[in-house]
Amino acid sequence: MEDKSKLPNDGEKVRRFAARLCLLTVLAAAAAFSYVRIWNPDFWFHLKVGEIIYSNAADSSISSKLPTQSLFYTPGSSNAPIYDQWLGDLYLYAAYEKSGIHGVQKLSVAISLFICFALFFAARNGGADPILATPLIAASLLISRYKLAGHTPDMFFYLFLVLLFYLLNQMLKSDDNGDANAKSLKRALQAAFIIPVAQVIWVNFHHTAAISIFLISAALFGSIFAFVLNVKCSFSLQPSISSLTLKILGVTLLITIVATVLNPNWFHAYSIPLISRIEYMPLSSPLGIAYFSFVVLGLFGFIISGKSINLFHLIVFFVSGIFAFIARESAPVFFLLSAPIISITLSAPFKMFFKTGALYFASAVVSICVIALSIFCAVTRSDSFVWGNSNNDVFYPESVVEFLNANDFAGNMYNSSAFSGPLAWGIYPKQTPFLCNNSSNVCKDFVSFEVNPSPSQWLILSNDNKIDFAVLNIENADFALKLTESTNDWKIVFWDSSAIIIVRNIPAHNKLLSAYSFKIALTPSAAIEVSSNWENLSPETRLLLLVELERAFNASNRNSPAASALAMIMKYDKNWNRVLAFCNVALSQDNKDAAMHALMGEALLAKGDMDGASKSFNIAADIDPSYKNLLNSIIMRNTSSE
Repeated sequence: MEDKSKLPNDGEKVRRFAARLCLLTVLAAAAAFSYVRIWNPDFWFHLKVGEIIYSNAADSSISSKLPTQSLFYTPGSSNAPIYDQWLGDLYLYAAYEKSGIHGVQKLSVAISLFICFALFFAARNGGADPILATPLIAASLLISRYKLAGHTPDMFFYLFLVLLFYLLNQMLKSDDNGDANAKSLKRALQAAFIIPVAQVIWVNFHHTAAISIFLISAALFGSIFAFVLNVKCSFSLQPSISSLTLKILGVTLLITIVATVLNPNWFHAYSIPLISRIEYMPLSSPLGIAYFSFVVLGLFGFIISGKSINLFHLIVFFVSGIFAFIARESAPVFFLLSAPIISITLSAPFKMFFKTGALYFASAVVSICVIALSIFCAVTRSDSFVWGNSNNDVFYPESVVEFLNANDFAGNMYNSSAFSGPLAWGIYPKQTPFLCNNSSNVCKDFVSFEVNPSPSQWLILSNDNKIDFAVLNIENADFALKLTESTNDWKIVFWDSSAIIIVRNIPAHNKLLSAYSFKIALTPSAAIEVSSNWENLSPETRLLLLVELERAFNASNRNSPAASALAMIMKYDKNWNRVLAFCNVALSQDNKDAAMHALMGEALLAKGDMDGASKSFNIAADIDPSYKNLLNSIIMRNTSSE
């Protein structure tokens, strides 16, 4: 009698077509999620290490290729630097050397696509339906985006992690009745050869390669327990493998352990990413809601699997889930590994429900729409992950780097932690950026200062640690102004939209201080940047800044940066007469300043002088064509309002 649950040929074609569409959509999602501008400050540190290794390529040994000194100044620390991700750093720099920032982004996309492929085939080979697997994989990639698109050696960790998980699933694929056959034996031998080789490479890419020992142990003990329970209790637990495959798995574990411990840095952070630091998962956050959803789906899948449950998957799911809850930093491990596991456990009831080709295709359409919506939200959302090619200027203070390289500074340096990586790339070895990455009391004091800076605390820390200049985040503007008001020992020499630089008033800095004669030092390009932040500054900061700018302007009418800044600030008060006055002073010193010509045109337009405004706008557009469309729109808007 014909099995009515079996689909006709046309239905099978619909299934295959729908599955391929879902695969293509999730691959597009993987590429879109990872194709973001450089946003992670740590990237620049790893890039610098890679550059140093690359420049030392002629040396014979690995140790002689690595940096011999720390790239950072860390008070109270004399520990030698540990470069346990050196191969990942080298590959990042190789991609950068070949194609610049775009090369690093392409590398990130390639890794994400490989991970997506490996997760998809791990799920499919385990019996998961592609329509169910693809949205779960897309969700895991989106949740893990901050690691996969972080442009650091962490990307390689997840690449090797997913590869190992795929190989283990191939090795544990059920044999017929648990007996060895040519196909399963070949599969096991291939995996047994690739896993140790990959491990030797992995431990040089990322020190957390020790997690492979846990995964292989879970596969080994899961297989043993499944065999014992199947014999004693007449279960049909998985993985059901032959005794020969089990022996091969045991040998693979031993070789992998040896390959891991031979690397001198494997113990540096052996517990990461399972648990780097205790930080519980906030269940009310979006990440916590996603975690709760995956846990519920996984538990439901294991329950309906009944006596045919896969013990290897069960161990991986529960252990990674527990550690993800205890240390949220390890959450991507749980999400990436659990996506194929959940899809495998839920596929049996899914296939029973969607028996017909029409229902199946409808479910595929829903999956594709969900994935496409996630792509749209990820690409258009305004957050740290800015989609597109190039560096994100918010996270790399280029003007600060140029200023530090163009001037001479004395003594030790302090900088906000967000600047440590970018400054390592931009100014080392001329200057050594600051970084506190240990638990010493000195570092705790600096961490406390960065959270809540105060002049009194800064004077103690800077004197005790012989710090003579500092790069502060722009959010510390209030602190910088209060410091310079309270003491004559510190002066501001740089201020723009990203950072403030203060220096100690010592003879070694006389040349630097004389080049910036007023207390609030503004670079010529900083006028627009200061005005753009004006509304975000506190009233106290506004008052102090306005007083200092006017003091600088009154001290010398030739102070063009101060005049430019004051002209921009007066615009917010709609004091057009003062705007015109300051613009005239600024343009008398620099008649090629397109921004000042444009501002003068805006002031004349507000006062009703159309001819004068048009002339100023045209001059600005001739100097900088980028003003043309903007200025034309201003004229049209004001003309229509009349």
